[in-house]
Amino acid sequence: MSSMGSAKVNSLSNPRTSLTLALITGTVVKKNRPPAWCDRILWMGNDVQQMCYRSHPLLKLSDHKPVSSVFQVQVSIVDVEKHRQVFDEVSREMDRLENDSIPVASLATNELVFTDVRYREEQVKTLEVSNVGQVPMQFSFVPKPHENSYCKPWLWIKPAVGFVYPNKTVKINMTVFVDTESVSMLTNSQDRLEDILIFHLEGGKDYFVSITGRFVKTCFGMSLDWLFEQNLHVREVPVADLLGGGVLEAPSVTGDAHKRVQIPKELYWLVNYISERGMETENLFLESGTRSDLTHLVEFLDTGGPGVYSIHRVPITPCDFHAWLVWNASKYIDDIGNALNMCCL
Repeated sequence: MSSMGSAKVNSLSNPRTSLTLALITGTVVKKNRPPAWCDRILWMGNDVQQMCYRSHPLLKLSDHKPVSSVFQVQVSIVDVEKHRQVFDEVSREMDRLENDSIPVASLATNELVFTDVRYREEQVKTLEVSNVGQVPMQFSFVPKPHENSYCKPWLWIKPAVGFVYPNKTVKINMTVFVDTESVSMLTNSQDRLEDILIFHLEGGKDYFVSITGRFVKTCFGMSLDWLFEQNLHVREVPVADLLGGGVLEAPSVTGDAHKRVQIPKELYWLVNYISERGMETENLFLESGTRSDLTHLVEFLDTGGPGVYSIHRVPITPCDFHAWLVWNASKYIDDIGNALNMCCL
């Protein structure tokens, strides 16, 4: 609580009389009006003690003589050096508390490399992420600027979002799978097995993960017109031709020009294989091969290497086209046989 006081006049003025002692010319002058209460000093505060109070009659500028008083008070003095030290300590503690509240992750690696990725063959690698902070962390993969997806279509990430408690680790599977939607872009080098992923922490910083790989070119997914123009196996075609920089001569056989092969060699091999080994097979086109069968078939068509397969391994037939294929196969089987015989002359 603060106190309030008033310094009082001792004997120089008396508010109950009409006389005022004034030292103007050394004589007492009678005044016909009461004196003013301008000889008070007001003060307020804690630990304030009045030491003295006095008037100053020697000052002759006015008939009201000024008064003065001396007080003893206690004030707070700031130690600048100590204040700086305390401020620095508090700032460091606040920074530590703020840093402890920020999620922090540790990635086992920031680069995943996939080798010899083939058409419709999955390759899986695992990215381990640990929570090394003091608080739980929520993560997600976010798109790069001006992009809608956080990864390319041939890459699958599971889980793409998650929640990890402190001192725990999550395993994220990165699966590369090239299907019919992306195979042609990779084969003709319009796209590459390269991507940069942004691993984002909610309330924290972003981490970058590099994905690289080598794709094994394949004839699957390429147009029949493009295959017809190549006289090399697809893995032997120069990159310049894959990008449209040149067109190779169409395949031909020795003999007259009318005996020139009129279909892509890959399609010819398939039809010829069916013609030689599958015409007597029951339930043709009703059964499909396994994934390993498709792998051997793709390797054979892309390299021209030897391969002997069950006749059911050759076609992977969509069910929607089954009836149409059976009807056309029975109707034009003679024409196909004659065309194959001409090509083999």
